[in-house]
Amino acid sequence: MLKRNAILHVFYTFQDQNTENFLLQNTQSSGFTGLIICPTDSDIYSPEIMKLSLNRFPTVILDRSLPGLNLSTVMSDHFHSAYETVRFLISKGHRDIYFACGARALPSSMESRMEGFKQGFIDSGVFFDKNFILRLPFHDADELRIKLT
Repeated sequence: MLKRNAILHVFYTFQDQNTENFLLQNTQSSGFTGLIICPTDSDIYSPEIMKLSLNRFPTVILDRSLPGLNLSTVMSDHFHSAYETVRFLISKGHRDIYFACGARALPSSMESRMEGFKQGFIDSGVFFDKNFILRLPFHDADELRIKLT
């Protein structure tokens, strides 16, 4: 096995874009040679992520689609994972299946999961009730911190 000198740093932003921008500024000025990022859920791209793209800084974005930015991405198949889950539960006789998500605009990954969730009902021939989607107000960073402690 080839040995390399590498250090892994993990930062958590609590879905706060200001914290994300601060951390990204500091990692670039601290000599990091590449980043793997799961960006905050926001309607607006982080200015620091846009800079990474413009500067061609080695960056991989996890589980988010950021169209227009020249960054590598690694995505899960959110649509089919939700779709197959619903189909499996329905095949076991379940009908009251709920999808919980935030009350604000959803990231592309969550939108794909929600579409797969709906399509799973439709393709199973089971009535889809829009009330099966629960929009919960848990995207506030301070509220999330409290829940995690």
